[in-house]
Amino acid sequence: MEKIKLHKDILNLRHCVIKDPTNVALEGIKIIQKDGEQTGIATDGQKLIKVTVPVDNDEEFELLLKPIKVSKKLNDYTTFTLIGDSYLSENGDKLENIKNYNIYPEYERAIPREEKHTLHIKLNPTLLMDLAKGFDLYKHQGFFLEINPDDVLAPIIVKLYESSEDLGVLMPMYQD
Repeated sequence: MEKIKLHKDILNLRHCVIKDPTNVALEGIKIIQKDGEQTGIATDGQKLIKVTVPVDNDEEFELLLKPIKVSKKLNDYTTFTLIGDSYLSENGDKLENIKNYNIYPEYERAIPREEKHTLHIKLNPTLLMDLAKGFDLYKHQGFFLEINPDDVLAPIIVKLYESSEDLGVLMPMYQD
């Protein structure tokens, strides 16, 4: 039986796949393992996330797996066994094997190349999420960030599209 080991950070990408069964390719997490690294890519057409983790074996594979049932408490690595068309773990996690993984979009084209004028600002993700909850962003059309390009430690202003009076202030984290 064919077995694969997947890192929990790769399995967490299940939150970023599309929930629309009419787009089979975006329902799955594309997983590529080569050169001692395991990479997972997930997108719903609006957001894309790519995560790479080191692995301790030289096995190479490429799969497109649709998360059917994945437990909330994951070990660092979970072993899945291919049974029929699905990969199953001992604790009941199930990933459907989308056999034609070549239908996945060319995700590399969606990732912008880093340019010299790119500004890197380190943010605390918990604070950003708290701010989003405070604005109740699910009821709004979105928000934008006002960033001072001359000072990476200046406060970042978060404003709603609908109202320039509603705003949040986020302090960037210190960077070396």
